[in-house]
Amino acid sequence: FGNSTSKTYQVADLQSASSAHFYRIKGVSVGGKEQYSTIAKVSAVGSAANISVYPNPIADKKMQLELNNATLGIHQLFIIGTNGQKLMLPSIKVAGSQQTQTIQLPTIIQPGVYQLQVIAPDATASTKTIIVL
Repeated sequence: FGNSTSKTYQVADLQSASSAHFYRIKGVSVGGKEQYSTIAKVSAVGSAANISVYPNPIADKKMQLELNNATLGIHQLFIIGTNGQKLMLPSIKVAGSQQTQTIQLPTIIQPGVYQLQVIAPDATASTKTIIVL
């Protein structure tokens, strides 16, 4: 404010998930005047690959699959029932480290709780619990 000098701040948000977060700084002068910094988007660095599914629960057997920090290449998708039965879904090609893809589940999938497994080209697997309505 007015005659203020520039300051540098550093904070580690250890409770944060590996997705993007938005932060801003609130400054209060000696006289009590409040001022806010511009909003800064911060993304995790060096995070392991992860997947998100939405909406979850899944209606109409259609979902959005978001891959973050993903390996480039062809990813294999599987849906695994509570009885252990594994059904292969169509593969997806990942062209960037973050990608969202619409997935239509087969009509034979009954309502219930499943595990969605995504296997990357380097054979690492990520799993997400999904609920199909």
